[in-house]
Amino acid sequence: MCVCVREKEVLVLLKQRLVDMEMQSLRSQGAGRCSPLRWECSLQRFSAHYFSWLTLPQLRRAFMLARFNVLPSAILEGRFKKTPYHQRRCGCGSKDIETVEHSLLYCSRFADIREVYLGPLLHDVANYSDFSKACYLLASHDPAITEAVAKFFNCLIIWKSSLKSV
Repeated sequence: MCVCVREKEVLVLLKQRLVDMEMQSLRSQGAGRCSPLRWECSLQRFSAHYFSWLTLPQLRRAFMLARFNVLPSAILEGRFKKTPYHQRRCGCGSKDIETVEHSLLYCSRFADIREVYLGPLLHDVANYSDFSKACYLLASHDPAITEAVAKFFNCLIIWKSSLKSV
């Protein structure tokens, strides 16, 4: 019985520490391109519930990469290669910049997985602007939405990593 109580205390402390770390990171990075504040959501609305909602590490990682705008993409690669922003095009042929919003909402390479994981969610927010849709999907305010978005981005990451291994 004593061990069980101790484990609960440790889990509460770990969860609080993770929230504290994300808040510290948010405050230190401000509203730059790699910050969740980029989505203009309040800290309370954009809190890190996904740490406890997403039990699989790869889903937590995928969701976090999307929230921090550091998914494997032309945007990220361009940051390291110092490619001008307007030249960081998606490989889908649309001539759009490969942003989180583009991957989440429009990229033809991910249309099938988008429909599987995000189809009903996107129908609910059809009248929102692209930015508002992305903010809604990345806000971590509902466990089911968070899991669906994390699965979408996890598939995206797996697909992109399979291209690099060929």
